[in-house]
Amino acid sequence: MIPGRYANPLPGPAGAILGMVGGFRYSQDQCMYLRGSKWSMNRRRQHFNWFRITLLTLLIAAGLYMDRFVIPAAPALFESTATATRPPEAYLTEAQNLFDQGKLNQAIEAYRQAVSVDPDNAAIYVALAQVQVFAGDYTGAQASAE
Repeated sequence: MIPGRYANPLPGPAGAILGMVGGFRYSQDQCMYLRGSKWSMNRRRQHFNWFRITLLTLLIAAGLYMDRFVIPAAPALFESTATATRPPEAYLTEAQNLFDQGKLNQAIEAYRQAVSVDPDNAAIYVALAQVQVFAGDYTGAQASAE
């Protein structure tokens, strides 16, 4: 053996070819792995963690179930509905603003829309009757007040 050189761990011509890597020879303990590295050919492989595999499989199955059955059953966003989407307070505010501007016929129409949305609210009928009195529709005001 030449001083300063390591012994070839592999016998024969294969050892001569494979023992020389990058111009450097490796000793017996450096042959198949790097010392201190996490990559080693001598360590045993880690076994499967069946709990993780089962958990991931269940999560994938739950995602597929949501994608196939739950999400298609949900109503689409911004789809028109059969019920009124504006609350009666919005109509009342609009009617009051129109009344303040002097647009009595448009205010009466806004109050009628508020009545159609909330027919049980007596305050809407009273406000409608007041605007009808200002507009000169006394019979309509009397009918609204009753």
